[in-house]
Amino acid sequence: MPFTQQDIAQGNYLVTGATGRTGRIVVEKLRDAGANVRALVHSTAPEHQLDGVEYVEGDYQDKESLLAATHGIDWVIACVGAQSATRGLHLIEAVEYQGTVNLTEAASENGAKHMSLISVRGADTRWDFYPVYPAKARSDQRLIDARVGGTVFRPGGMIDTSGDIVRRQANTIKTGGTMNIYGTPNQPMVFIFLDELADYLIHSHLERRAYNNIYELGGPGNLTREEYWALFEEYLGIKANVRYLPVDDVVPLRQAAIREQNMPLAHQLSREEIGGRNESGHPPMNIYSRLFDVKQRDFRLWLIGILKSVKAEER
Repeated sequence: MPFTQQDIAQGNYLVTGATGRTGRIVVEKLRDAGANVRALVHSTAPEHQLDGVEYVEGDYQDKESLLAATHGIDWVIACVGAQSATRGLHLIEAVEYQGTVNLTEAASENGAKHMSLISVRGADTRWDFYPVYPAKARSDQRLIDARVGGTVFRPGGMIDTSGDIVRRQANTIKTGGTMNIYGTPNQPMVFIFLDELADYLIHSHLERRAYNNIYELGGPGNLTREEYWALFEEYLGIKANVRYLPVDDVVPLRQAAIREQNMPLAHQLSREEIGGRNESGHPPMNIYSRLFDVKQRDFRLWLIGILKSVKAEER
């Protein structure tokens, strides 16, 4: 939903990861609400620049550039995701941990009032087989303990409203493909739409009860895996060929991907393994949506709408 001046904190904003999927939405929402927005990018000439936004060059590994970027900033919104994990293990500690610490320290030293941060659902030091999650967990805690007020959001699967991912899955089912899933049918599927995540990031500055806290995010109407695939059968009229595999089966595949330096595949398999091992349930979004004054779509109803449109397209 569009923001107005009443929906945002007064002062100057810095958005990092400003050309990414979530960062672009955050920048647009703030700009359209009339905020003073500075966008941190790797290049001062990103492909798509928005009028009324100040673009500055910086790097998470260069603290001096972050000190310059946070100068005069009141509110920091950190939207840099786990892209480093897809480019090599050597970057995970440098970006996911130390880079976020550099930004946290720069914001603190320059007197910023609050910093909101995108982390990852399942961030935990116990997942030492893949260092993204321990690095995220440690950097999350550094922000919570920092002088600048901090709010960490750990979203589930981040999706847009196009329904493209559902259409690809539907096509796999219709052509007789098999969906291999590591874990059990009753585990929760936790999704959040990108524009709603952006709303949480922006609104967290206004809600002081959220300072120095960590929140896992999903959406209303999230389903178990079994419930999710049952809707495909109900609305497409085709039974999904879903195989639930032991989580341990993914381990040799992940290890092979890491040995071969296929980091995008290693990242994907690691997420699937952690999803299969994670025992936490659906986040209490009815509480969080009221706390942050964020209106969310019902995921189940949205999914049904996409499936109905897929079925209609067959006619």
